[in-house]
Amino acid sequence: MTPALAAALVLVLLFGATPAQAAPAASGPAGFIAGFATPVVVISEGEGITFYNFDIAPHDFVALDAYLSKRAARRTKWCTAFEGKCPLFWSPRIGIGQSAEVLGLDALKGGDRYRFYCTLHHNMVGTLVVR
Repeated sequence: MTPALAAALVLVLLFGATPAQAAPAASGPAGFIAGFATPVVVISEGEGITFYNFDIAPHDFVALDAYLSKRAARRTKWCTAFEGKCPLFWSPRIGIGQSAEVLGLDALKGGDRYRFYCTLHHNMVGTLVVR
């Protein structure tokens, strides 16, 4: 498997058409079904993630409660996209049919777990496991 295809995260809201490979999403309030189709993502240390959006709403993939140190954030170009604390990893916000590489994965350590979420939809939460 090539590094570009090493890991893929699929995001789907399940009240529209979904790709055949998508796993069931989590259910939300009042019958609203939404969430990451892959709420647990497992990668090996050093692998990348390509984040896909098959939903009509825009979404992103951002570390929750895991931040770069202030020193590392000053040296990291993509941290300028954030006010305050810079997340350990993140993807740009993407729309339907788009994909984006998740940045910052090189700082992750094997044997650790990291929570992630969509900054626009705080109920969309998952876990990234690094082997």
